[in-house]
Amino acid sequence: MSDELSIDDECAREQEAERKHRRHVAAGIGLLVAVLLLASCTVAGTPPVAPTVTVTAAPTQTPTQTPTQTPAQTWTTIQAFTAGGNYTSARFQVTSPWRLVWQCNLSMGNPGPYPLQVAVLPSAGPGGTSGVINTVCKTGNTSGTTAEQSIPTGLVYLRVSSAAGGEWDVRVQVLR
Repeated sequence: MSDELSIDDECAREQEAERKHRRHVAAGIGLLVAVLLLASCTVAGTPPVAPTVTVTAAPTQTPTQTPTQTPAQTWTTIQAFTAGGNYTSARFQVTSPWRLVWQCNLSMGNPGPYPLQVAVLPSAGPGGTSGVINTVCKTGNTSGTTAEQSIPTGLVYLRVSSAAGGEWDVRVQVLR
């Protein structure tokens, strides 16, 4: 039986030696492959270049705020006056900014040309008067819009001056 154990021991030793030999051969082949790769990448006279590694951070989500938008303001008619000749309106409230939109009606009454003057006056008395329309109603000049005005504000009234029979339309608009 001791012969059998020694044969088994000898077989085990041979197998272990064979495994070590294979590991050494594999390591030698790996080293040879590495040297060949390095040699094939090297251009004559140029040192080998290390590979470039790019590390990209994982994307992060940053909460974005939606900008709050102010609704667009539009010109809104708060008073409308239609008449002919001279006219003084009742008092009404106006805020800043405001403007006047005017129109002459040449087909009715006075065919023109005739003057049209409109003043906006504060109801509290003198000061802050705005003469915003001073035109002649005639063919080719029958309507318009004044520039944006800022005074007067508060309680105001219109004073319109026009030739007898000269029909007109004036609208007061505010920006809202």
